[in-house]
Amino acid sequence: MLSTEQFGFNAFWWEKLWEDDEIKRCASSLSRIGYKAVEFKLDSFNPSKSMKDEFARAVRIAREEGLEVSNFVILRDVADSKNRDKGIADVKRCIQAVSGAGVNKLNLITGGVPNGVSLDEKKWWLPKKPLLAMAWDNILGAFEQFLKLAEKEKVYLVVEACVGQIVHDYYSTLELMRHFDSEYLCLTLDPSHYQLYRNDIPWAIRQWKDKIKHVHVKDTVGVPGEFGVDFLFPILGEGAINWNEFFRALDEIEYKGYLSVEFESFKYMDEVLGNNPSKAAEISMESLQKLWRQHKEMR
Repeated sequence: MLSTEQFGFNAFWWEKLWEDDEIKRCASSLSRIGYKAVEFKLDSFNPSKSMKDEFARAVRIAREEGLEVSNFVILRDVADSKNRDKGIADVKRCIQAVSGAGVNKLNLITGGVPNGVSLDEKKWWLPKKPLLAMAWDNILGAFEQFLKLAEKEKVYLVVEACVGQIVHDYYSTLELMRHFDSEYLCLTLDPSHYQLYRNDIPWAIRQWKDKIKHVHVKDTVGVPGEFGVDFLFPILGEGAINWNEFFRALDEIEYKGYLSVEFESFKYMDEVLGNNPSKAAEISMESLQKLWRQHKEMR
């Protein structure tokens, strides 16, 4: 059964974790609030330093503060031919750095929708048009390289479906997964993106089962389109996610990984919280605990 020992937080709001004291401040804050794990983003670390050394240092300091590092995150577009080679090289280095730091999960995405492709077309993600065919070829070729290295390094590639990306919901994720037979190609299940595309989230969780190696906890309201106009990622409990059914489905598949909160209420963060990441983590924990208690009462 799920427990509060699985609660984590995505620390991307701490933008420059370049020194030991900055990493410690982040980790100690999350630990004090009650989180058990932290999720770090590559772009928070000093790009002029060794990625492997930066990751290893972050893991060491986090553990000193009582946190496990659930995973690292790299956001690179490998669908776009223009930036693909650099993206591939960055992801490969990240796989090696994650392994060297003693962590076995790397969160990544695929790439954005090509210009000229309408999001309104039914099943637009399928590779039937030249632009999409090229994007899918780029993605599949990149992931073939990634998986070869991931299998060697024993690192799970936990692909996250994201709004506006080639891989953005259950069905587009399935299109990626069907091309590879590898235990190291897995998923970060973020219900907010599935909700935007009106997927049945509990059903999707039951289909993926043990392919889900990491989970993001983030609410949403709206439909795909322009962020802040067509959709938002509000504070937990304010959006459209049925959290009781979400937790119940994860219980059914006996999910053992972390539940990592992503705070992406950007306007609220700026105008109300003054861009204070600790306050965002506190509000998120309060909301998560309330939703969690409601789930326990209902099960």
